[in-house]
Amino acid sequence: MLRILRLVWLLLLLVLITGCRGCTSQEDSEKLTEKEKQKRKLRLVADELRTLPFSKEIVGNSVKPGHWYQTRQKLKANQNDESLTASLYEVDRNDRATSLWPEGLALGFERDVSLTKGQEKTIEMKVLQTDVPASEQTATNSPLNNQLSIFTRYAQRGLGSPLLDERFLLKLLKEYQYDMLILSRDVSRQVFWRGLDCVVWPQYEPDMKFKVMPHRIIDISEEEMAEAIPSQLLTMTSISHIVLNDVSLSILPQDQQDAILDWLHFGGTIIINGPDAIAGIETSFLKTYAPIQNTSSGELSQDQLLLLNDRDSWCLRYHLADQAIPLKANKPIPILQGQIDSSSAWIENLEGLVAERLVGQGRIVMTSFPMNDSAFVNWPSYSALIHNAVLRKPARDVKINSDLDNPRKLVYQVAVAANDNSGLTERRSAMEFERSSNFNTRLRLWARDLDMTTQSHINNLKPMMEVAAPKSSSFGAWNSNAIVGKGANDYLKKLSGISVPNLSTILKWLCAYLIVLVPVNWLFFRLIRRLELAWVAAPLIAIAGVFVIAKAVQLDVGFSRSETSVALVEIHNHHPRALLSSFHALYSSLTTNYQVIYPEGQGVVSPTPQHRSRSVAARGKLLPYRIADSKGTGFQAFPVLSNTTGLLQSEEVIALGGGVSWTIDPEGSGYQMTNGSNHTLHDVVLIGFATTGELKRAEVGTIRAGDATSGPIQVPPASSAFSWKTTETDPDRMKLQTLVEDILARYPLQRDEWIAVGWTDAELSKLQIAPTTLQRRSNTLLLMHAQTGSLGPVEHDLRLMPPLPEESDEL
Repeated sequence: MLRILRLVWLLLLLVLITGCRGCTSQEDSEKLTEKEKQKRKLRLVADELRTLPFSKEIVGNSVKPGHWYQTRQKLKANQNDESLTASLYEVDRNDRATSLWPEGLALGFERDVSLTKGQEKTIEMKVLQTDVPASEQTATNSPLNNQLSIFTRYAQRGLGSPLLDERFLLKLLKEYQYDMLILSRDVSRQVFWRGLDCVVWPQYEPDMKFKVMPHRIIDISEEEMAEAIPSQLLTMTSISHIVLNDVSLSILPQDQQDAILDWLHFGGTIIINGPDAIAGIETSFLKTYAPIQNTSSGELSQDQLLLLNDRDSWCLRYHLADQAIPLKANKPIPILQGQIDSSSAWIENLEGLVAERLVGQGRIVMTSFPMNDSAFVNWPSYSALIHNAVLRKPARDVKINSDLDNPRKLVYQVAVAANDNSGLTERRSAMEFERSSNFNTRLRLWARDLDMTTQSHINNLKPMMEVAAPKSSSFGAWNSNAIVGKGANDYLKKLSGISVPNLSTILKWLCAYLIVLVPVNWLFFRLIRRLELAWVAAPLIAIAGVFVIAKAVQLDVGFSRSETSVALVEIHNHHPRALLSSFHALYSSLTTNYQVIYPEGQGVVSPTPQHRSRSVAARGKLLPYRIADSKGTGFQAFPVLSNTTGLLQSEEVIALGGGVSWTIDPEGSGYQMTNGSNHTLHDVVLIGFATTGELKRAEVGTIRAGDATSGPIQVPPASSAFSWKTTETDPDRMKLQTLVEDILARYPLQRDEWIAVGWTDAELSKLQIAPTTLQRRSNTLLLMHAQTGSLGPVEHDLRLMPPLPEESDEL
């Protein structure tokens, strides 16, 4: 009994010490159950839709009009297995669907989604970014006034009953703004990029009157690279630079690695942060492209420190200051030592510190020092070094102006100092240069970007980043004013429709039919002594004759259709992949819904600005664009009205089977060319500016697959400098002569740059159009970048912006 009392006492004492948790546990259980009930009420749960590229640290989506984007959104089914249709399209502030072209078709992007109960799945889509309609634009740039959103809907497949509708606001980037991706394991170590005045300047502009932000910094950690970076060249056009720090690119899927290489060749810039990045570069697909090879560890030498502190180049003074602040290394700074690649060069006055090389139209720049080292980050001239040497932008100077609202207050602005041929220095407003896509990206897709603002200058060579007039769209955007698109559409409109055979052809086939039907039929059965069978054979011959004649004159039986296309293949030296931009005209004598798809989603397709469809646009409906469908990606039903022509344009990256390699003599006196592709190249003409500034050309001719050729390069007569003729007698191909000559004349050639044009009869596109037609005509032109123009000498900033805001009020 005593033992029982002791045990009861101990239990009571334990309760007093630890407390009774029964009620608390019950309350927590009730709270958790309530939360679970709330979650279970939601049939579908989705996180925020993100447009690529993105970072988890960034709130919202910033996009550029006219560019294709990949989107990703995580979705979870809570109650049942779900079969859904995901749809996405863009709306204005009045919830009206928007289109890329004025009065054009609004695209609705769709795909089927299957979810298992409790499963979270990432839904990938694509969207062609539109702009705020002119009727909706206001005088201010307030996001509340000029507003676009992405509308998403998840509905039951087949029934169409919506289960989840969401709307995500978009922020439109300016035409001069491009994305700069900073890839690193620890993004906090690379935040110095946001403090550079070449990325955001001036730092202390309170009213944003003179604020310039040419690049949108996106910090991406190594663990989120595969999800945050696009996987196609065509969805990477908003990216100007990729900065590589201590990340391993080998973890990226193969399609993303190929996309980065394609983006590099077409004008992307990769910045390799020396000691931090070298381990990842050595094991990646960029190893052979690195400007510094066979690296080893070292320290910043005294001679290199003197180069950085040279007051005639990199060590600058503040405006109105007497002395410049030198770079001070309080501790040894690690650097890379190695051999410069044969295709690379050191930046002048930065030997051993910054190297660069051109890859196709793109550029790789590599530092031997850690770019985030505190000694460099705290050095006042560091931003100027990155602006001029790493980003390769023009020299800047500082000037003082009066504030327009308060003339008694003085404000600092930045001007660009440019030297012309006369040796005089011209100061131009930063509004003209920093707020220009010409300087903020090297990316050029010439089927989109070649327009009336670009042209060659025989007597006044201009660098790649200067154009004759401001562009109506940003580089890399789908451009309604593009020379290739306009020329192709004009050509298609002339040739679209049905080609009726001439009278002589009809008479020849009629005579042949009558000869087979009567004398040949009679003689054949007479010889085999079965003349009575000639009457049986007569109707069979008549039916066969209908199909033979229809095939011979390429005329559909019943009603008529035709398909005409023009394509431009853009090829970079040695690169085994190319960009195929195609323009299609679909004609039908009766209203037809065409299926226009990529079987494996290899490319993108869109109606052209000239296309109209009253049956769709008048009713305000969306044109469905199916993504990752079992039948392919594209339009499952593209409407073409009776006796009209539907116009489409498509783009895709294609494999050539090998690179087309060019070698131009340094003096521009001769060339060597090897056709490593699987296709014959016809009527090739090479043109370029030699080092001396002379315009030269060579008639290369036809080169079969696997063949090589060489020849001299000569100065042509001025009257035939940009001429091109085909040896083919095909009248359709001869009509493209004007378009090819326009490309040659308008292409902005640089010094030491060489391009070649021609055509091929190979079927390169994976795009499938149904129903098929017997009347199908196709012409594929070539634009080959034989050699990229030289970068020229680096320019140096003259002075620095003052470091403190109050100085601008006192001076």
